[in-house]
Amino acid sequence: MVDLAEIQTAYYLVAATGVLVAAIYYISNIRATRKAQELAQKTQEQNLDTRQAQLFMNVYQTSYSNEYNEARSKIINSVKDYDEFVQFHKDPQWGSAFNYITAEVLRF
Repeated sequence: MVDLAEIQTAYYLVAATGVLVAAIYYISNIRATRKAQELAQKTQEQNLDTRQAQLFMNVYQTSYSNEYNEARSKIINSVKDYDEFVQFHKDPQWGSAFNYITAEVLRF
């Protein structure tokens, strides 16, 4: 017949094996999660770099458009100090140039 001590020993071995399997699963799960987080962070950094490049190219293209340069020239040639700048912005004839530049810059 089977001795009670042998049954208890087998029970302890099964329990220890279960703890060992759980520890191995936990460690592998932590490693997989860490790798996924690193990959997600790398993807976010690449997306940020791409967005910054797009923003730069949009500003660059706008700054070389004819409408933008004409509007900028009107402002630069018409304003001598801050008070004139404020009046310039309120003037409907010249304010459209300022509004165009503001809209183009803020569009990005």
